[in-house]
Amino acid sequence: MLGAGLPNLGVELVTSKKTSLELSAFAGYHPYKIDFVTMGLIPEFKYWFSGRAMARSYVGVSLLANSYNLKWKERRYEGDALGLGVTFGYSIPLSPHWNLDFSAGLGGVYFRQKDYDAAEVNTSYFANNKGIKFMPTKLAISIAYIIK
Repeated sequence: MLGAGLPNLGVELVTSKKTSLELSAFAGYHPYKIDFVTMGLIPEFKYWFSGRAMARSYVGVSLLANSYNLKWKERRYEGDALGLGVTFGYSIPLSPHWNLDFSAGLGGVYFRQKDYDAAEVNTSYFANNKGIKFMPTKLAISIAYIIK
């Protein structure tokens, strides 16, 4: 998210020897001077194959809730999105308190938006475009601090 200019913060809680639950939030206001405002949440349930949470490989199931307002070329897109995805990752313990995590995910995202010419003012409350797109839902390199 930081690479896209969107500050983010996440918290992960170990729920058993092989599972954890993560909640991440992100938001952005005109990143890279692009007319774009967004905010969202991504909860994720992870299953760790190593028998120890927060180490080595895992698979996760994540949800996505997002609200956005984007001007792209001569069009404006205002809407909401809900998604479900599968994430695969690998976490490398660097020390007792630090991890380096690599993850990538794919999923389906349902969106509902107002799509109109950016030169006009659209005061309608109703979406004129909706659908489902299959796309990357996560691509991350994360540094984690572990509180024990």
